[in-house]
Amino acid sequence: MSADTASLRRRLIEVLFKNDRFQWQRLENLLLIARSDQSFDIIPTAGMGIQFLMSEEGQYLRNQILLALTEDNRLHTEEVQRLWTLVKEDLQQNKLIGAA
Repeated sequence: MSADTASLRRRLIEVLFKNDRFQWQRLENLLLIARSDQSFDIIPTAGMGIQFLMSEEGQYLRNQILLALTEDNRLHTEEVQRLWTLVKEDLQQNKLIGAA
C-alpha cells in the first residue's frame, strides 16, 4: 500500500470495486490490516492517494467515489464514519503538520 505504481493502483481499484460497486468493507479491511503493522504510517500513503485523485489519471476514481458515496439514493455517511474512526488517530493535526 505504500508503493506508488500504476499496476498497484489498478489492482487496488480492482479490489475496491466489484461489479462497478464500491466495496466499503474491503477498504475497511485494508485499513485494519495496514494498522496492524506497527511500522505503517498512513500519512505518506494518504498523500500519494490524494495526489493520484487530483491527477488527470485519477478522474475515473474520483467519479467512482462520488457514485459510491451517493449509491442507492442515499449518502453513505455511516460507512465514511467507520473509515474515519479507523484513521482519525493517525491523521491528527500535529502529525499532518510534521509531514507537511
